[in-house]
Amino acid sequence: MSLEKIRIRLTYDIWRRLLARYGPVVLQNKPVVLDCGSGPGRLLGLMEEWFPQTTLYGLDIDYTVISQARQASPGINYLVASAETLPFPEKTVDILVTLHMVEHLPEPEHFFREASRVLRPEGILALATPNPQGIGARIMKDKWSGWCLEHVSLNSPETWERMLTKHGFSVLEHGT
Repeated sequence: MSLEKIRIRLTYDIWRRLLARYGPVVLQNKPVVLDCGSGPGRLLGLMEEWFPQTTLYGLDIDYTVISQARQASPGINYLVASAETLPFPEKTVDILVTLHMVEHLPEPEHFFREASRVLRPEGILALATPNPQGIGARIMKDKWSGWCLEHVSLNSPETWERMLTKHGFSVLEHGT
């Protein structure tokens, strides 16, 4: 296994552990997993291995990365679409993952409304976004990688939690 594959596996292993901790009931019955902002599908490729009983969907607005993902993982369903208008019927997704995507949305609440619409009542939303109040931002100050033009919605953990609660979510855990 290449050093790059080991690095990717270690980077994403936290999500395997979190889903195993919070999703045993959801993961039992061939769950539907949607990765919004899936990019080249690295996480989904690992999820295909970790949770082989799942139906996996990757969604990204960038046609080029979706084309690359389809070639790399033909067993995964990839869609070119916006996370603000998810192309799924109501209450059909068991696990919705979005890693470093919401900070790119001018109106992240549109995504949270859609996530609430498509997730089943016992569903899980797993989310990661840069923390402008975190230790990295405090140490690096204006050199922190989170400060970039593409990040149009950088919020404190408390602000994200208020948005999530407004759309019916309960925060089970947060950290850095």
